[in-house]
Amino acid sequence: MYTWRHIPLLKFLVPFILGIYVSTYKYITTPWAITLSTVFLILLIVLHFYLKKNLNWFFIQISSVIALCLMFCMGVILTRAHSEIHYQNHFSKNNRHYCIVKIVEVPKVKEKVISFKSRCDSNI
Repeated sequence: MYTWRHIPLLKFLVPFILGIYVSTYKYITTPWAITLSTVFLILLIVLHFYLKKNLNWFFIQISSVIALCLMFCMGVILTRAHSEIHYQNHFSKNNRHYCIVKIVEVPKVKEKVISFKSRCDSNI
């Protein structure tokens, strides 16, 4: 309990990282995440104005859970928005099944992966 009180950023960071993890393995789609985050945001705003008039411990707890769910959805949305498949130069944007490519840069050899930049010269 000490950590949650003295490091409040950690309280929001855990659901955000969980949202990134869930989005990486595609357990939830982007339209669902956007819909859920919109609903959570509206609920959070309504609860905020309700709590301004009468403080209620139960609604304070509900609003904090909704804020954490909103952070989870933000992790999903941000990860999906910056996915490589959405880039204009991604190879899946070609209409053909096969593509002749030229390697543009020297390949970088890592422990389990060889990565390189390529350019699609012609479609077959």
